[in-house]
Amino acid sequence: MGERLELPLAGLGVRDDTIQKNPKQILAMIRAVFRAMAFANAHPEETMRMLVSWVKVDEEVAAKSYDLGKRS
Repeated sequence: MGERLELPLAGLGVRDDTIQKNPKQILAMIRAVFRAMAFANAHPEETMRMLVSWVKVDEEVAAKSYDLGKRS
């Protein structure tokens, strides 16, 4: 599907009251997500090794997942 239509694979949700009560926590989480995206983009081989280890998929699936995730 990623070859035909670009869609986000993940997202973040937060309640309004959490934004009001903990804005620093929300900013920290957004910063962490952007850092993770930058890391994945700069270190594809290490990112795929993490997928193999954490998600317990083989290297071919990790590589395909990385490519699909990168486009979305």
